Amino acid sequence: MKIDALVADTEVTVEVITQGKNINLKTAVVESAPDTKLYNAAGQRLQIDAPHCLVKLITVKNTALKFDSGQYTVKVYASYESSYYLWNIVRIEIVTLANGERYHAIYSAQEGVRINRRGSYRLYVGKRMPVQFGEGRPREVLVKDVSVNGVGLVVPEDMQCQIGMKIRFTFKDTYYALSIPIEGTVVRIMPMEEKGQLIGCQLPGVSAGLEKYIYNTQRAKLQGQRQSTKPLTKKE
Repeated sequence: MKIDALVADTEVTVEVITQGKNINLKTAVVESAPDTKLYNAAGQRLQIDAPHCLVKLITVKNTALKFDSGQYTVKVYASYESSYYLWNIVRIEIVTLANGERYHAIYSAQEGVRINRRGSYRLYVGKRMPVQFGEGRPREVLVKDVSVNGVGLVVPEDMQCQIGMKIRFTFKDTYYALSIPIEGTVVRIMPMEEKGQLIGCQLPGVSAGLEKYIYNTQRAKLQGQRQSTKPLTKKE
């Protein structure tokens, strides 16, 4: 789908990647007509040459952010008809309407790429990590699996968990030397046949860190499978 298919009030996440850090900025699509005239800061009318959408001005400390630096990478995520989409080739600039209102315009000529949601592809982890539930002290539990916007945890059966409870922990992987801060909400609690409870947690948006981790892990597995299936060559 093209980015101009997003409807008003759709939540949009702008991810800025700079110096090894991922910063997620939230905004929302605003309603606009296809022929809305847009102007730059100098008052010059912009010639629109790519599909685009207008979003609420993204600000930090009441200052509108500029996304014209070549020192970082920008990606855009949005939900559409129960699916998540990614645009990784975008241009974002501040625009002004004829009435003086300011917005950010997000341009992208590419089709949005549908990415996995929680409940779709899950990468098995099977590692124990300290997790904080609510305001309590961190407890070491099993991180069963992860997806781009959710995690599955296995906790003791006597552990008190509730739907809506907040969880926090740092997802670590020594092989890739990464640490990803995770914050989510408990959305599902299921008793297991063996002792324990399976806790499903939803993240507030797509975690770029987990997305990259899943991609790298999948790629490494595929490369390993290809190498293991190479035909043997006869030695001379």
